[in-house]
Amino acid sequence: SVELACSFPVTADTLPLFQSLAEGLDAGVRTPGSAAAEETKNEFIETLPHDSKNPTEAVLHVRLGGQTLNAQLERVLAFFWLHQVCRGGAIPSADDLAACDRDTASRLRAVGQLRGQLQQMVECYPRTLEQDEADLPGAEAAAAAGDAAARRKASSLRVLIGEKHIFAQAMSYLEIHLAAAA
Repeated sequence: SVELACSFPVTADTLPLFQSLAEGLDAGVRTPGSAAAEETKNEFIETLPHDSKNPTEAVLHVRLGGQTLNAQLERVLAFFWLHQVCRGGAIPSADDLAACDRDTASRLRAVGQLRGQLQQMVECYPRTLEQDEADLPGAEAAAAAGDAAARRKASSLRVLIGEKHIFAQAMSYLEIHLAAAA
């Protein structure tokens, strides 16, 4: 899996909208004061600063991966879309929300923002997926011959390859949506 954290500025007026949207997440809204280790679900939001009566940020945490990747991306996109509607602390009306929901350009902006965030995360890896895949057979062969360092390297490469495949699947899903709307 890949850990994704997206921060969205909130005001006292817009926070309830983000919290309402979070009710559709795997774990919903994180309980203030709960230890991070208590959160075992794949999706939740927390507010920052912690224990503040007037939080200024809603942070969406998502562990991407598995069979639910596309559905997870759609839930994340909803937060980017809501962020657009609430930009500048605006409090959208029900009509504003409905209009934005039907607006293809709004969806494309949300898809582009999420794609940009995922791309930044991918660029943090020092090596490409192809480089890791090319090195894996050699590391596995050396590990099979008893080389302990190679065993650790092969294991690390498998993790990195798995993470990069998740990013590739997510980017592919978003690219399909960008191409379909163009």
